[in-house]
Amino acid sequence: MEFYPYPPEKRVNPFEPSDEDNYFVGCKLLSYLGNYEEIGNLWHPADKRNENFWGNWVICVYKRRAVIKKGKVAYINKQFNDGHTIGFSRLENNPEPIQYAIITNNLLEYAVPSWNGRTLQSYSVQDEHNPLQLKLFASFNEAVEYAISLSRENDVDCIVAQWFADIDTH
Repeated sequence: MEFYPYPPEKRVNPFEPSDEDNYFVGCKLLSYLGNYEEIGNLWHPADKRNENFWGNWVICVYKRRAVIKKGKVAYINKQFNDGHTIGFSRLENNPEPIQYAIITNNLLEYAVPSWNGRTLQSYSVQDEHNPLQLKLFASFNEAVEYAISLSRENDVDCIVAQWFADIDTH
């Protein structure tokens, strides 16, 4: 898997069990880990820093909470509660705005019924009922259990991350 060279001076990928930072960006590929000032507040489509990210209709900002490797929890972010709450997001007015997504280190393939037999490939776990949307979990523990099972069954590493913000690029 390749990573966007952002933040430019950092090279810690989100799958590394590291306390370095909490935030990363997901589009077609992932950014390196950064702090809130570098990544967590990329909330506006016109932000110049968003030019670093391309390839999807939506840029997702994630706040990493856990890493799953070989079907086991390899890392839990003890710095997760850093005082920053959910950013600009379609989830911000949701009764449960803090929801978790799962990102994998290998592409997963999903059949999309409306695409006449074509498939979607994604590093993020997609909803089984609507493969064009992320599968979101209201509970951290539920997301971890799903990621452990996914890691075991598909030999992938997983990140359990809060969906922190999203930016529509069109």
